Amino acid sequence: HHPPQHDILFAALDAEEKGFLGAKALVGSGLIDLGRVALDINFDMVSRSEAGELYVAGTTPYPHLKPLMDDLAAQAPVSLLTGHDSPELGHDDWTAQSDHVAFHEVGIPFLYFGVEDHAGYHDPADDYVNLTHDFFVRAGDTLVMAVEAADQWIGQADP
Repeated sequence: HHPPQHDILFAALDAEEKGFLGAKALVGSGLIDLGRVALDINFDMVSRSEAGELYVAGTTPYPHLKPLMDDLAAQAPVSLLTGHDSPELGHDDWTAQSDHVAFHEVGIPFLYFGVEDHAGYHDPADDYVNLTHDFFVRAGDTLVMAVEAADQWIGQADP
């Protein structure tokens, strides 16, 4: 009922832990015209947060995205925080820790949404029953809002 103004490519990528192999294969495949990719939005770990906090990384390397995310944070049904994207943070810098790095390496801006590590992170026991269900629903609503806001922002940035 409310189609986006711009094309959206949904990609489910694999082998992140093996060196972002799926993302790098997609970016290097020639299957998509990278010149038409205005923004990579990565939803990685978005379902479990006892603190009710969702982070968005990407506004430090791409500061023109900060006002967009600040506006979103003011309306988001979760606590949306920017950060985890500065080299001085060491391991807490998520810039090169998920699939968005393949796009970042070719100059495509990214927004990475995720939560901080939790007890079940990368553990086989991290299953559906361990989700923070209310947070997951509100995070999902926030992610939809992010895509809609990005679509409008891209429309304003078009020549």
